[in-house]
Amino acid sequence: MLVGLAAVLLSLSSLSDGAWSLAVIPWCAAVMGWVWLRGAGLWRQGRMQRAAHAQASELQTMVLNSKALTSLARKSLRLLQETEVISRGFTLVSASSSFSRAGLGAGPRGQQLIGLRKAVYRALRSAFRASRRATCHMLKAYPLNSEIDNVTNYVSAVPLKELGMGLGTEHLTDEEAQELTDDYSLPALKVLFQLWVGQSSECFRRLALLLSSRRLEEPREDWVEGETPPPPIHRSVATVTQPLHGALASCLGDLQRSYEFHRYFETQHRTQGSDRVGRARQKCRELNALHTSVRSLQLHLRALLNEMIILEDDLEKLMVTKEAVEVTVEGYQDIQERLSHLQPHMQASAGCWEDTVGQVERMLRRANTCPGSRLTDSRELNTV
Repeated sequence: MLVGLAAVLLSLSSLSDGAWSLAVIPWCAAVMGWVWLRGAGLWRQGRMQRAAHAQASELQTMVLNSKALTSLARKSLRLLQETEVISRGFTLVSASSSFSRAGLGAGPRGQQLIGLRKAVYRALRSAFRASRRATCHMLKAYPLNSEIDNVTNYVSAVPLKELGMGLGTEHLTDEEAQELTDDYSLPALKVLFQLWVGQSSECFRRLALLLSSRRLEEPREDWVEGETPPPPIHRSVATVTQPLHGALASCLGDLQRSYEFHRYFETQHRTQGSDRVGRARQKCRELNALHTSVRSLQLHLRALLNEMIILEDDLEKLMVTKEAVEVTVEGYQDIQERLSHLQPHMQASAGCWEDTVGQVERMLRRANTCPGSRLTDSRELNTV
């Protein structure tokens, strides 16, 4: 509309005399100036909207990276724990072996997946420190009311020296980190993971309060009229999120590469070793099953023998007595009941005997089909 009005004024000025032209020129200049100012304002508004949109995208990416880092760290700790359990193995204690032999394989072992342990420690340490710096910057540069910004409500208010694990040292060597974390032990890494979860939650909670609509509508209490107004909110957020965004992306990338590397080779190692160890464990399971059958047979036979000895002693007492004692019907029924109690032991003994003979026959047939299995089996059993 303004452009059309300017065109009409210009056409009238061209058709009229010189006085009219001189009167129209200021109006045309004013209209063009207003149009230029309006265009500059719209361009500035569009530029601000694009910057805000870019900052929102970066903020969303940072939140996703934080969630991904937390999930990946949890998976890494689970992999470390599973590897520790598998490396310790399982010791089967039976009646044929003394209890002192059970602890022979439980000696001190080196830490498993030391590279992944270092990657988890470095990633969580860097992410924790970056999140803490962002939280402290928001508390100092963009304060809220005293109830929200109470120092007792924030993990970032706790001195780093009290947290330990080298969090307060700017540059930490591998030897120092290994000493402070007890050789990157799993309990120390779990504590560091919990600190990161608490610090990241605190940082995003404080950032949400900074971006709340109520916070944007209220003026700053410490801002004095006449001073330079605070920068736009998207610039304020950029000063907070840019360092944290880069740190989270770097930590996530390093931990992702280390986790995929160690997970792949750990899976390959388990797959390759399962075939060799599986045969040896099968032999151990067969011997354990045979020993269980023999021991069960021995227990049932011993119980049967004890009951038979007691019954024999009672019958001998009746036979050697001086006075003639006539056995009544109740006596015969008692003997019959005691014999019926022995029947389960007889049946169980027969079942254990058949099971033991069958296992030995199967092991003998398997040994005959493999000519060199005797030497191989002995070696495999020694390695288990």
